[in-house]
Amino acid sequence: MAEVSWKIYLVVVVIVLLLIGLWREWMRPTILFLMSVAIFNIAGILKPREVLDGFANEQIAVIIMLVILADVVQRSGVLDAVFFRLFMHTKSFKRFLGRMMGFVGITSAFLNNTPIVAILIPYVSEWGKRNGVAPSKLLIPLSYLTIAGGMITLIGTSTNLIASGILVQNNQPALSFFSFTPIGIPVFIAMWIYFYFIGHKLLPIRQSPSAEFKEQARNYLTEYRLTKNSPLAGKTIEQSGLRHLEDVFLVEILRDNQRLPAPEPTEMLQHDDRLIFAGKTAGIARLLEKITGLEPAALETEAFNGNFLLRECIIPPNSNLIGKKVNESDFRAQYDAAIVGIHRKGEMLTGSIGETVLQNGDLLLIVAGNDFESLTRDKSDIYVLPGIRQIRKVDRRRVTLLISMVMAAILAGATGLLPLFQSLLVTFCLLIAFKAITIKELRKGLDLDLLTILAFSLATGKAISNSGAAELFAQGIVGFTSAFGVIGIMTSLYVVTVILTSIMANAASVAITLPIAVATAAQLGEPSLITPFALAIAFAGSADFITPIGYQTNMMVYGPGAYKFIDYLRVGWPVTLLYGTLVIIIISMLYNL
Repeated sequence: MAEVSWKIYLVVVVIVLLLIGLWREWMRPTILFLMSVAIFNIAGILKPREVLDGFANEQIAVIIMLVILADVVQRSGVLDAVFFRLFMHTKSFKRFLGRMMGFVGITSAFLNNTPIVAILIPYVSEWGKRNGVAPSKLLIPLSYLTIAGGMITLIGTSTNLIASGILVQNNQPALSFFSFTPIGIPVFIAMWIYFYFIGHKLLPIRQSPSAEFKEQARNYLTEYRLTKNSPLAGKTIEQSGLRHLEDVFLVEILRDNQRLPAPEPTEMLQHDDRLIFAGKTAGIARLLEKITGLEPAALETEAFNGNFLLRECIIPPNSNLIGKKVNESDFRAQYDAAIVGIHRKGEMLTGSIGETVLQNGDLLLIVAGNDFESLTRDKSDIYVLPGIRQIRKVDRRRVTLLISMVMAAILAGATGLLPLFQSLLVTFCLLIAFKAITIKELRKGLDLDLLTILAFSLATGKAISNSGAAELFAQGIVGFTSAFGVIGIMTSLYVVTVILTSIMANAASVAITLPIAVATAAQLGEPSLITPFALAIAFAGSADFITPIGYQTNMMVYGPGAYKFIDYLRVGWPVTLLYGTLVIIIISMLYNL
């Protein structure tokens, strides 16, 4: 029995606090991981070299290079054009659903799934709007099938590469490019069949908030002020016509740093009042157009020269806007747009728009100026929902060169002609030399938050091993499940990882459980079990189908699909059972467990 030292207790406490912090969104994930690793270093559990090892890890470098390439492919417009030509003229719901799921599965096996979902949300929603199909019937399948497609190859998702990196860190052989394929393909096919015949029937019928401001549009919090010389000043709420508005209601008044919640109809309006409304997009649009003497507090009308459009966008994971107040975001300078409304997962927000701290998954209602489209095209801090993205002209020579070299790099890595790291490095050099990509594009595609989280996830896993916690947990797992054999032990590791990944980042869940799996194989005296255990945990790390918070693509479709938390549980529990059962059975057969 491993000695239960103070280091083990410390690691367990820090990991539990890390999990709670990620779940409750106390701080940005980057900061939470940094603080955890700092504690481990100060306590002597991690050496400085071990803290920094992740930044020099070959698998982490591969992830970052693949993310950059996926970002460059996204910005090229080729996926937009391909999807538009293949699917936008399809009229049948089942035909569109089947083709769309097949397309995203194949694509996400080789490209990061986050930009794929970001690109396709507007087009899938637009197709639904034109053909009378609610986006809620399409967007969860879009997310789930990109997750499944990403599990077909080593490079399909960062989770797989993280698992491989942790194995190398523990002096084990890395996973190969096709280690996942015999498992990933049957799982993907099974999920395709499930959604094509059954799963789509369980999804709700709800319109997206941007569907032509129809009745089912969601409620936003929005802030208005009285214009200079407003005729509303000196009138009561009743007299000003703000008492019985359609699709919108007055929540509170901000006056001289005081809040007046639920103001009475007899409350007199004053020149410096800021009025907080909550309502549907249709009602907010009418306020913009028809109420004389009111203007959005965030809007300087003269800055837009009278030319603006009402648009919606979503804040994706790892956006630099997360954690910033609207007033501190410099949104107007970056995007030629002003935030006039915020919707947050059905939560009733209060207070000033400008003082609202932006969060992952927030839907923003914005007034966009003339330069909005060009300014958002090359940035990934917001994803614009249908109504603004257009098919961009594709530079065929550049795109042909780009796609050819990327596929050649992947093929060289897959066949063993060159290690994947080297083939990608050569590809970057050639793309820059032939001017297929620029240094500016490389900088834009570099996600420092992702790099930091991945590197510190590896350090966290190392701390679990160094402290003896992995060995202790391994003894507990073996003792508790040994009666069920190796398959029972692997299933328990799988279930624990699924639970963790449902409430936190998938890379973190794998970093926590995989060192325990390595220690478990050592406890059993069977080093050959490390690879099947690692594959099971990697698949479990991407198996968040019952919550929107554990996987970034689930959160991205949450708002545009007008989903509720319960929708993921209703649709996802059969997927979770199907996915997990197949993974365990196929791994057991492949490795003769």
